[in-house]
Amino acid sequence: MQEKMQQAKVQWNLKNVTAIYDNNNKAVYSSDSDEWGNVILKVNKNKDELSKEYAMLKEMNGKSSCRVFAYDAEHGLLIEERIIPGVVLRKEQNATERVNNFIMMFRDIHKTVDNAQGFETYIDWLNKADVFCSSNNVDMLIAKNMHMAHKIGEELFCKYDDRVLLHGDLHHDNMLLNDKGTYCMIDPKGVIGPEIFDLPRYILNEMDYATDDKCKQHISNIIEMISKKLNYPFQDIMKLFFMEVVLANVWCIEDGEKPNLHQILVATELLNE
Repeated sequence: MQEKMQQAKVQWNLKNVTAIYDNNNKAVYSSDSDEWGNVILKVNKNKDELSKEYAMLKEMNGKSSCRVFAYDAEHGLLIEERIIPGVVLRKEQNATERVNNFIMMFRDIHKTVDNAQGFETYIDWLNKADVFCSSNNVDMLIAKNMHMAHKIGEELFCKYDDRVLLHGDLHHDNMLLNDKGTYCMIDPKGVIGPEIFDLPRYILNEMDYATDDKCKQHISNIIEMISKKLNYPFQDIMKLFFMEVVLANVWCIEDGEKPNLHQILVATELLNE
């Protein structure tokens, strides 16, 4: 990573390069550029992941998102705008204000793309997670839930026929306050699906704001607020919340981490209710 960082530093004449995080597979640095001002340098060994982020940011062209300035596909390097002051939405303590800011950005970031061949769909993600559970020694209940989540995803993917470029990971730490007082999205995954599929990842993060005994009610309240503001059926959003919770925890298992059984229990009980 250090070698690639040095290469980018010379290639784009970057100054004051400081690590935000740095591991064996990817790294993020803050830096200054005479040409672009305050920037973020990303280094990623997963070139496919970085290419999708670049493609979505290029499509957005700075509309409710950070701008992208330069991309080196061969070496896995990306230069994008550093959002200032960059306060994450997570810092907003009022639930209604969080939802309002999320909705404002949600309405502004989805685009139909002319060529979607370079992007996976949400169904591709669900297919892979379902196959992983079937092919590995995954807890039987989690595997069963993943199969159910897969079916829910297919059902709602067919129900909503809009196909847009989704962020795919639109949680509270990927929404940053800019110097105009509005929020911008960062770190898109770039995946194709109906707009409604970009809702549940946000709702999943809302579990962080409630104690275990009040979590179900809080999530239900959040879904109700979003349902009324966006005119999506409450039950459809609830189904997608269950889908996202299970998918996220299967990804945790794939990464060698323990699943969050509390999240799965809450999502299951809300779905059944």
